[in-house]
Amino acid sequence: MPHDVALIATIAIGFALAFIFGFIANRLGLPPLVGYLVAGVVVGPSTPGFVADSAMAGQLAESASCFSCSVSACISQSPI
Repeated sequence: MPHDVALIATIAIGFALAFIFGFIANRLGLPPLVGYLVAGVVVGPSTPGFVADSAMAGQLAESASCFSCSVSACISQSPI
């Protein structure tokens, strides 16, 4: 079985940068969401440095949106 670490590297770097920038934003008195957005800009294709595989990132984004829609549908159906 061949091992391809591009997917794991993309997820790990995205989470690490989101954690770092979220922590920095929180220390500055801003919501962590601002840090998460900055991390997305840093990893994005419009900046120099590490650029994630755009095809794989698109697939991950679609999967995440489908997951969040299904979770929100399950939550809205639960009798809380």
